Amino acid sequence: MTRRTLRAQGPADLLALVPLLFGFHPEDSVVLMSVGEATHPFHARSDLPRDPADLADLADLAHYLASVAARNGAQRVAVLVYS
Repeated sequence: MTRRTLRAQGPADLLALVPLLFGFHPEDSVVLMSVGEATHPFHARSDLPRDPADLADLADLAHYLASVAARNGAQRVAVLVYS
């Protein structure tokens, strides 16, 4: 597999990259992107809770995404929220 390096100059560039990387424009989602060097670069997307009663689940999601980032050797990540 050929590995390509994409460069973002700031937040606007990151937002523009998401639809390119995922193949669609996320809605009501949280997106995690590894930035910089990573053993295994990756990107992840999850739906935001629709029911306010489920907002406590966001802490579980944050812990899960942080653990995935760590397992993949990401030193830095960008978190984007689409709502």
